[in-house]
Amino acid sequence: HLATHAARAGRPFKLRVRLNGLDAVCRMVERGVGVAIVPEAAAQRAAETLAIRAIPIDEPWTVRQLRLCARSFAALPPHARQLAEHLVEHLGASESPGFERTSPFAGPGQSPG
Repeated sequence: HLATHAARAGRPFKLRVRLNGLDAVCRMVERGVGVAIVPEAAAQRAAETLAIRAIPIDEPWTVRQLRLCARSFAALPPHARQLAEHLVEHLGASESPGFERTSPFAGPGQSPG
């Protein structure tokens, strides 16, 4: 995500350390290894137990594009399908490539909707 935005800005992106898990990243920051850009929720969790400070970044590039994913929306159990339908109806569907433009809830041979 960050590398893409750096490339768009024509800036080099030099990743020094790659860790598995946001908790590990925040522990390395606490030990003074450097700085990290992490999701707000992870920073808030870490700040409760670790000696770190978290400063919000209010920039357009920090907004992440999220996707609702399922193996088969048509085959979801009723409670999961209701949640997914609610999210699609109230949050809208993306126009980005690869996103289904017809209803994702129609099974094979069924009409969308």
